[in-house]
Amino acid sequence: MESDRVRVSHRRVSDVTVIRIAGELDVDAVDEVTAAIDRARRSDDDRLVFDLGGLEFLDNMGLRALIAAWKHARAHGGAVHLAALRPNVRWVLDVTQLNAYLPIHADVEDAVRAATAASADAPAEAEWDET
Repeated sequence: MESDRVRVSHRRVSDVTVIRIAGELDVDAVDEVTAAIDRARRSDDDRLVFDLGGLEFLDNMGLRALIAAWKHARAHGGAVHLAALRPNVRWVLDVTQLNAYLPIHADVEDAVRAATAASADAPAEAEWDET
């Protein structure tokens, strides 16, 4: 999936779906990205790695898309890992403390290894609070 502001592609590596998001993940792109994530997911219990190395901007709606993917995976025994974050995107996850829920890895290879080795219980017993 590709638009003027966001590009989404996916591939399988071992038993993991790697979803690459590049450009800007914001209110204008979130519906397209969410639909692309749904199409990329092989099964409800899929282990997902988001390759965010090309992601230049992430707003609150983009965060909601990542959280929704994480919640869906957790509810069905899957997992979500993030990889290759740019400093500004990493900062957003650190400030919002979402890094406590979404494991962050230096590169896609590390994230795939972690997703392959771990089940839905990584990271440890974190639960998303809807308050």
